[in-house]
Amino acid sequence: MSVTGGPRLSTTFRDTTSFEYDGTDDYLQNSSTFDTLDSNTQFSISVWVKMNSLQQGFIFHSSNPAGTAPQVYMFMRSTGRIDVFSAGSSSNWTRSTTNLVAGSWYHIVMTLDQTTGNRYTMQKIYINEVEGDTSNYFGGNMGTGNILNIGRNFTDASYLDGFVNELAIWSDHPLSQTEVTEIYNGGSPNNLADVTTPPTSWYRTEKGVWSGSEWTLTDEMGNGTDLTSANMNESSKVNDVP
Repeated sequence: MSVTGGPRLSTTFRDTTSFEYDGTDDYLQNSSTFDTLDSNTQFSISVWVKMNSLQQGFIFHSSNPAGTAPQVYMFMRSTGRIDVFSAGSSSNWTRSTTNLVAGSWYHIVMTLDQTTGNRYTMQKIYINEVEGDTSNYFGGNMGTGNILNIGRNFTDASYLDGFVNELAIWSDHPLSQTEVTEIYNGGSPNNLADVTTPPTSWYRTEKGVWSGSEWTLTDEMGNGTDLTSANMNESSKVNDVP
């Protein structure tokens, strides 16, 4: 008897946990060079966040350990505005027109597409599926030898006070509005392996393993390096999700 189209229980998706960062010294970092975005001029990064406070801090930051290579980051200002930067000139800034507030979950997507040729639209920010930003991008692609941090800025140790959930990266692909809406899923994380364009890397708290002293987080898609925690406790994994 054919079972085509029947339920696939082994792939049932459930988003039940996130990591909470204390704003003081908690972070995750890859265990070897994070090369997913090496030399890229097109990519997207999606993440769900909830802030405990409006203490300014970095949601993620990828940079050369020496701080000299082009980098990518997402930063929340004390106003709740989101800044993103990727590669090349220090003038490559984009800032959200939406202010986050503490205590609420948000889905944030940043995209870069240098093929558009328009420095005001190459880099975009979507918050809860809506694009809203001011931007001025002068080009340049990602460097190599980068280290990915979640919850802090690698170069000056600025930490995040809040929750991070379902970080996903699309290498060489700028997500469209339709794709962002599909990922947002009405405000509830969904199975990114089943969306129209699955991510290159996807880090899920549910797959985190506690060793007795640190968390290890693997890439759901099997492409990126593992992430390991620093200064986090077993209780940093919490049942708080969008």
